[in-house]
Amino acid sequence: MVKFQVVKNKLGTEGKAPYLPRTLLEGSLDIRNVIKALAYGSTATPPDVLAVLENLERVCIENLSQGRSVNLGFCILRPKVKGVFQNPEEAFSEDKHSVEVSIVPSQMFVKRVAIEAKTVRVAQGKILPLVISVENISSGAVDTLSSGDLVAIRGENLKFNKAELNQGVFLEKNGAEIRVSEYSQVTSKLVSFKTPNGIVIGESYRLRVRNLFGSEIRTGEMEQDVKAA
Repeated sequence: MVKFQVVKNKLGTEGKAPYLPRTLLEGSLDIRNVIKALAYGSTATPPDVLAVLENLERVCIENLSQGRSVNLGFCILRPKVKGVFQNPEEAFSEDKHSVEVSIVPSQMFVKRVAIEAKTVRVAQGKILPLVISVENISSGAVDTLSSGDLVAIRGENLKFNKAELNQGVFLEKNGAEIRVSEYSQVTSKLVSFKTPNGIVIGESYRLRVRNLFGSEIRTGEMEQDVKAA
């Protein structure tokens, strides 16, 4: 079921579209559960599926980095150069430009999702930070981290004031929280930070994001715990 709210348009086009839909994500499917779902009912084991996915990632990186598009059937991946050039002769600079990846779903894929999706309108409630995924940039692992690792959180409504001690990313264990203090990027959809000292190897922690909405501090958290490794 795809949940949505109808909210007032604040984009400057309210004359033609006074109200717009806001889609509410209903949790997320992490890589571990994707692997389990793909292996279910087949002769492939979860390690088999993981090996195929790792090879797929390698093939995509190798070809995208060489300027090729990759057609996966249900979507096409393309490399894209982003940034602003002042003149035709200006050289590519990592300080001003970047290579990113665009993902374009196939028309059939979009059509099948639209056919199968059922929608329901829900009353407006409190907007909370939504943590969709946690990726360890330093090790490439998912949902595991060590002190000093650079970690990226993706989601929605994540932006906070990193100077305020009651806002930010927190790692909770048995009621005690460790606050992250070093951040390299904080936006509504992406937060990257350095894992703080004090986490215990082998222990699992509930990752939370806390920020300010109006005059109220609100909290969102990852559905699955992250593990210190």
